[in-house]
Amino acid sequence: MTEDVQVDPHGLRELLDNYLSRAEAAWPGGQAADWAREFLRRFKLDRADEVCLLGAACMRESLTDGKRHSTAVANSDIFVSISTFPCGLEEARTAYFANGYFDYLNSILRVALTDNPRNHFVHILFFCDRKNCWAQFTLFPNRDNLGFDPLYSLPDELLSESERRQVGLA
Repeated sequence: MTEDVQVDPHGLRELLDNYLSRAEAAWPGGQAADWAREFLRRFKLDRADEVCLLGAACMRESLTDGKRHSTAVANSDIFVSISTFPCGLEEARTAYFANGYFDYLNSILRVALTDNPRNHFVHILFFCDRKNCWAQFTLFPNRDNLGFDPLYSLPDELLSESERRQVGLA
């Protein structure tokens, strides 16, 4: 494809904000969820615009060449991986997560934790099939930086049945 593909970072931000609001609403109460909510509040204020600008650039590449693209940003306490997919969720599950989302996630975590093993990890995923777009989110807090068991947030729509059973969603 040689057409000039336009991807609006503000549209990605709206998708991301909507997804994060739905994910957050499903979290229980308690210390771990309170920490995660505060983490998300700071993430939205400090990092989400940058993530969506980078996501828009990657999505333009994905829609132009029909392939998955990724980039990452990190600072002293957070590693954010951004992945874009030129397809819908169901197609991505079979095309990109054939061995499960955990296999995909673990390969990214190995890179992230090499940079700084004490970072909290966030994975933002954008999917677009040229008609519809979706956002997904993974939060993997670094337990060693917290004095309690953290709340992990996974994109359950991407998990295989086996993975869903593994984390108690099935």
